[in-house]
Amino acid sequence: MGKLGAYPSKGFIVDGTSAGGNISVVIGLLARDEKLSPSLTGLCLLIPALMDWRAIPEEYKSEVVSYEQNKDSPVLSMKSIDIFMRTYNPDIHSSLSNVFTPPANHANLPPTYLQVRLRFHEINVV
Repeated sequence: MGKLGAYPSKGFIVDGTSAGGNISVVIGLLARDEKLSPSLTGLCLLIPALMDWRAIPEEYKSEVVSYEQNKDSPVLSMKSIDIFMRTYNPDIHSSLSNVFTPPANHANLPPTYLQVRLRFHEINVV
């Protein structure tokens, strides 16, 4: 046991917020595929950015309203997101940046805590 009272040899949880949530789920997918040992025992995804808005299929774009609703947000506006995404320039067709890219496979991931916000409401899914 380490000074923190943790046992990382028995597994550990990866946590991330927003873009960090995306990185955390990608780490979870890679850890599963590479059979990381010790294995991940959980993922904690807080308001994760799991899909690049540019990769949303046309038939679903009308269902994804948060970008339009929050385009002028004082914290993270659409203009800011565009700047970040142009700078980051991820491959929107890669499951290493867009975790819903076909053929997405989310089987055998560790237990995952997912927190999302809908306007001023918070939803927690375990």
